[in-house]
Amino acid sequence: MCRKFVLYLLVVCCQSVFAEPISFSYNSERDSLTFTGEGSLEQKHVKQALAKYPRTKIVYVGGNVDHVGDNAFNNCNNLETIIFSPSVRHNGNAPISNCKKLSKVVLPDNFERISNLLVNCPSIESFVIPDSVREIEKSSTDCPFKTLHIGKNFRAFQGYFGNQFYKHLSSITVSPENKYFSSQDGVLYYYSGALGCDRHPYESRSSDWYVMNDLKRDSNSVLELLIYPPEKKDTFFEINTDFDVFGNKYLKELKIGHRLNKEFSLGQIISLGRIDNLERILVDSSNTKYHSENGVLYEKGMNRLVRYPTRGKPIYVIPEGVTSIGDATFSSCSIEWLSIPPSVKEMGNFVFSDCKKLKTIQMNWKNLDSLRCDIQTLNGYNTSGVTLKVPKGTKGMYHQFFNVKLRCKFTIIEN
Repeated sequence: MCRKFVLYLLVVCCQSVFAEPISFSYNSERDSLTFTGEGSLEQKHVKQALAKYPRTKIVYVGGNVDHVGDNAFNNCNNLETIIFSPSVRHNGNAPISNCKKLSKVVLPDNFERISNLLVNCPSIESFVIPDSVREIEKSSTDCPFKTLHIGKNFRAFQGYFGNQFYKHLSSITVSPENKYFSSQDGVLYYYSGALGCDRHPYESRSSDWYVMNDLKRDSNSVLELLIYPPEKKDTFFEINTDFDVFGNKYLKELKIGHRLNKEFSLGQIISLGRIDNLERILVDSSNTKYHSENGVLYEKGMNRLVRYPTRGKPIYVIPEGVTSIGDATFSSCSIEWLSIPPSVKEMGNFVFSDCKKLKTIQMNWKNLDSLRCDIQTLNGYNTSGVTLKVPKGTKGMYHQFFNVKLRCKFTIIEN
C-alpha cells in the first residue's frame, strides 16, 4: 500500500514538473494572441500578455488549456473576439467580464457546462450554446444578446433564467436534433408532458430538478411557449400553448388559438400585461373556452372578464351580465375610465395593479353584501386621487367597504 502511494506521488510530481506552462504568442498582422500550455488560464496570464500587447483584438486559447479561471478576461477593453479550442471544457466564475468591445465568443463543441460565463459585455449580440452543453447553471448578465442558438443536447436553464439574459433577444433558434426544445419563427418552445410531468425546464423551487433524460417527442408530448423574444418586431402573434416569458413592445394584436383552452394563470395574465402596446386580443372561432368582444378577452358565455389589452380604449364599459373580473385583468393598462355593472359579484387579485391612468371608476352596486373583493384586489393600485362614482344614497356604504375595510383612499361621489 505504501509503495502504491509513493508511486502515486511520483506520478503527480512528474506531471507537475513536466506540465507545459502557459505561454503566449502574438500575431501583429491580425492583432491576435494565442495562449498555449496545460491546465488553467488565469487572470495573471492574460494581464501579462495584454500588458505587452495592449492592441490585441483576437484571442485564441489552445494547447492543452482545459479551464478558464475566475475573471481571466476582465476589463480587456480592446478585445473583440475570444475563441476557445476543444481542450477548454470548463470555466470559473465570470471568466469574461467587463469587456466593452467584445462581440464574439466561440465555445468548442465539447464544452461541458456554462456557469456565469459572461458578465457586462455590452457589445456581444449573439450567443451559441454548443451541442455538448446540457445546462446553464447561472445566466450571463448585462450582455445584449440579440440572437441565441441552443445546441442539440441542451435540456435546462438551472435557476432563474434571468431577464438580463433574454431582454434584448429578437430571435432564438434550436438544433433540430434537440428533443427538449424547439423554435418556430424565432420563438422558443419546450416539450413537456411526455413523462406525465409538467415541471418547468427552468425553476428555482428546489435543487431536485426534473431531468428530462427520457423525454421523447411522441403523442403525449406537449409543446409549450417558453420565450417570445422581447425584441421580435412582429405586430401579430397567434398563441396556442401555455406560456411563461412573454414581454414585447411591438405586438399590437394577440390571437388566442383554437388549442389554448386551459385556464389562464395569474403569471400568464401578468405576462400579457408586459406586452406594452397590445391593442386587441382576438380568439379563434373554434376555441371552446375563450371569446373576444371588441378586442377584450372573455371566457365563453361572457360571464368572466379575463384580460383587457394594455393599450385598449381609454374608456370601457363592462357589459351587463359579466359576473366575475379575473386576476390582474387591467394590470399595466392605459385605461382612464371604467364602468362596472352590478352583475359583477367577484373581483380577483391585482385587478388594477400598476394601472396609473385609471382615475375614474363608475360602480353601480346598490348593495355590496354579495361582492367578493378584498385587499388583494386593489394591491398594487394607488387609489389616492381616484374617484368612485356611485349610485345616489350609497356613498356611506362604499366608504365603509372600500376606504375603511379595504383601507383605500378613493374620493367617492354620488351620481
